[in-house]
Amino acid sequence: MSEAQSLFLGRTGTPTSTATLTSFTGGDLVINGVRAGRGLFIPVLDASMNTCFGKDALAKTTTAHTNTAIGNIALAELLTGTDNSAVGNKALNTLTSGIRNVAVGANSLVAITTGNRNTAIGQGSGQLLATSASDNTFLGYLAGSAMNAIGNHNTFVGSSAGVLISTAVSGNTFVGSGSGRAGGGVPVNSTGIGY
Repeated sequence: MSEAQSLFLGRTGTPTSTATLTSFTGGDLVINGVRAGRGLFIPVLDASMNTCFGKDALAKTTTAHTNTAIGNIALAELLTGTDNSAVGNKALNTLTSGIRNVAVGANSLVAITTGNRNTAIGQGSGQLLATSASDNTFLGYLAGSAMNAIGNHNTFVGSSAGVLISTAVSGNTFVGSGSGRAGGGVPVNSTGIGY
């Protein structure tokens, strides 16, 4: 297909709208500004085995490989990281060189830039986690969403678990909706179960 051709997707019959194919030669497929493919591919830099779907997903990749980005600007700033997965609007969008991070949900892990081995599942989970934080797990809507400092080895499970913790904390486990609310102190190596 050439750049100016139209592409019809879905049912057969008289089309009510067309999608304009804007790029297809040796790279990603771009349909009406939405990209599907492997991300920016520069053979000399060896960015390979990436999968992306979404506007500006994996847009700045140079030597990053084996990453998956699905969603608007998912992993958009990634340059050199490997084995990262981002699904959702802005998921992991500021990560530049981290490895083995997983973000599923809109705005999950949006502030982290170089952290490693973090997992955030749920809208806004871990959204303010600072730059190089590593080995954290956030499961649930807004779990760990206010932690805007470098925290490591934390596990927050439940809707809004740890939602009020905004300082650097490490080694904590909070399980239950709203568990781990900081009330008068900064938890370190603490465990909390229940609402």
